[in-house]
Amino acid sequence: MSRVRLSEHFLRRFIIMIAGLYISALAVSFSLKAELGASPLSVCPAVYSPVLGLSVGTLTWVLCFIAIGVQIAVLNRRYNPWQLLQVPVALFYGYLTDFNIFLVSFLPGGNIVLRAVYCLLGILLLGSGIFITMRPNLLMLAPDAALKAIHTVSGWPFSRLKICMDCFLVASATAGSLLIYHRLYQVGVGTLVAMFLVGTWIGIVTKQGSLGRLLDRFMRMDNVD
Repeated sequence: MSRVRLSEHFLRRFIIMIAGLYISALAVSFSLKAELGASPLSVCPAVYSPVLGLSVGTLTWVLCFIAIGVQIAVLNRRYNPWQLLQVPVALFYGYLTDFNIFLVSFLPGGNIVLRAVYCLLGILLLGSGIFITMRPNLLMLAPDAALKAIHTVSGWPFSRLKICMDCFLVASATAGSLLIYHRLYQVGVGTLVAMFLVGTWIGIVTKQGSLGRLLDRFMRMDNVD
């Protein structure tokens, strides 16, 4: 393959990765807009944001940084230093999250039906965004990359690992919420639904295969699952 074709191939993969990150960040903003409980990925940042005086996006970056440490510990010598680029990716994702929270703030709210729609939209967008970000096999959001590292070592299905991680994040946020606010703050029915449905949706999209084939066709990948 010529250098020009290789550059074009990389660019297409990079575009898909950025699109997946943006969709995931948009999903977080919809889950917060629904006010039925933040999504599992953002629930810890949302709970601790008022106390620490930091934005949800900034604390999401901190969470990503911790996840990079998990990857290094799990993969050990198999860890590719290239993946340290997840640090600026996490920073970029944090800005995307804050930007989308600002954009979505202009949408109407209050109606329970509309809030339920926002919640469901956040779940579907988050699962789709994670899948899309994974497909180019370049860089992923650090928490998802940590799951992929565990998947590589253990062989456990990624979708099930996603559900386990979301359960852990929600449990941590619930404990912090009760200790700090003496009530459930940012943890609600939407959080619990997302805790199981995001991973389930990733499994459905993966098994169905049409989105993956479409992305592969855009990237001109030779091997299609």
